[in-house]
Amino acid sequence: MTFRWFVKERYIPMRRGSWSPAYKKTNTYNLEHYLIGYFGDLPLRNLSTFEIQVWLNKLVEEKDYSDSVVRSCFNNVRAVTHLARKQKFLSEDPGEDVVMPITKAIKKPVLAIDLMLLLLGAMEDLGDLA
Repeated sequence: MTFRWFVKERYIPMRRGSWSPAYKKTNTYNLEHYLIGYFGDLPLRNLSTFEIQVWLNKLVEEKDYSDSVVRSCFNNVRAVTHLARKQKFLSEDPGEDVVMPITKAIKKPVLAIDLMLLLLGAMEDLGDLA
């Protein structure tokens, strides 16, 4: 049994009922593109903590992915391995000891204080202020 089979036939069918429509679309893409894209053909029993950690580290160091992508991969791989262990497809949980790698801070645009005050002063509808 491969990682791909477990995610597509067990994990997604069990979990998608609790996902909102927007999250379902994003999470399904993330699972298929990142996790299955990398671990797909690997037999589930061969998945190791070392392999998962090295892959997560590469997402940061080599691929330069954002914190949100790496965090999604981190959370998803841990959830998949936890369910595989809980359902006795694995004897141990290889995702249990994986740690979230440190990601680069992303610069976010910030509105200058004077522009913020102008914007707030121009609002007439109290709903806009909320």
